[in-house]
Amino acid sequence: MILTGFMAWQWSTSDGIGPQMYSWYHIMWLVIMIGLSVGAVIYGRKIKDQKVVDRNVLILDCALIISEILKQIMYHVGYYGYLRIDVLPFSFCSIPMFAALVASLAKNEKIKNACYGFLAFYGIVGGLTSMLYPVTLYTSLVYTSIQTMFWHTSLVVMAVYIIVTKEYGKSFIKEILPPFAIFAACSLIAIGLNELSYHTYLEPRQTPTCEVDRTPGSYQYYKYGFQSGDDYYYLDDVDGELVLTKDYRKAVNVVITYPEGDNYTIYLLGFEDDGGNDKYIEISSSNELVLVDNPTNNWEFAWITGDRAVFAMNVSGETYCLSMENGSLKVAKTADYNETSIFADFIDGHVLSDGDSANFFFISNHCETPIPLLNLVQPHVPYVVFVLVYVAGFFGLSSAAWGLAYLSKKLAKK
Repeated sequence: MILTGFMAWQWSTSDGIGPQMYSWYHIMWLVIMIGLSVGAVIYGRKIKDQKVVDRNVLILDCALIISEILKQIMYHVGYYGYLRIDVLPFSFCSIPMFAALVASLAKNEKIKNACYGFLAFYGIVGGLTSMLYPVTLYTSLVYTSIQTMFWHTSLVVMAVYIIVTKEYGKSFIKEILPPFAIFAACSLIAIGLNELSYHTYLEPRQTPTCEVDRTPGSYQYYKYGFQSGDDYYYLDDVDGELVLTKDYRKAVNVVITYPEGDNYTIYLLGFEDDGGNDKYIEISSSNELVLVDNPTNNWEFAWITGDRAVFAMNVSGETYCLSMENGSLKVAKTADYNETSIFADFIDGHVLSDGDSANFFFISNHCETPIPLLNLVQPHVPYVVFVLVYVAGFFGLSSAAWGLAYLSKKLAKK
């Protein structure tokens, strides 16, 4: 990690992850969100001039854009050191940033009103969902935890302000259907981007799981191997011997076991065969790679650069690591190691993570969504059905938000 100054600040919590749901930090932002929303209602009722609305939305959107640029620089340049497609700003909650820019500057009334409707009824759903259930939003970095709360609070406040100033709640067809067209179009684009990104970038290296359990004593399955030019080689187990294969789907999943009480610096590296038996990779006293039933030595990181990690093992006072030479597995002293030949998809920075297999963009055919209700549906239905459930679900929630606006107008007239 090469972050400096404020961008490098980390939470001093015992687990290093940062604030949790409904901690003091979360509750503080909920109070801020409610207070600003009330203020937006009071201010919006007094001043409804559309030029003022455009100006205020543009000012808030500029703040969102600046915060997002800083986040992108921090992730791609400072934290990982390479492009992370899974954090590019095309998630459900990122689209309002673009919609607000168009809404505040567009001259065409139909386009302007469609974007404002999207901000009002889809933006508030995304903002409230994240504010009430931010389990996937907090990180060990202070800046990202502030930025995500500022972002989603802004979505809610902006939506409330627009609903009040635009006096929404009059026509369902005019106020909900055009924004739905934007949402549906973005969803279709996202599906295409997901597939393109997966097959061109993720598939050769993607880990078979999107979730990482870092609890001591737990384990996860990953792929581990070597890169030679544009070719990838993966570890496999053939009749009890370690070999390399270029077939990702046939490669054996590597099992990483996290030890009790250790700060995730030493791991057990091995396989689980078809019978559920554990086999561990070791370097023998004769400096050969072998599979054993009971490990006697632990692997540890020799060094990490960017997304690459070297697993090393101490044998008779010397440090050796896995290496590849002419397409065959070898054992090499770490001093002779060529760091461009090995990769570990599950290493990002200095901690284990799920690599590039996160749920980027809107919806993915290859990763589970972090949204709990959708997560209950996704594994049990075909992808096409899941997409329909996803789109229909958010349309229903946005329609419910419109219904509340409609009800508020009716009550205000009494």
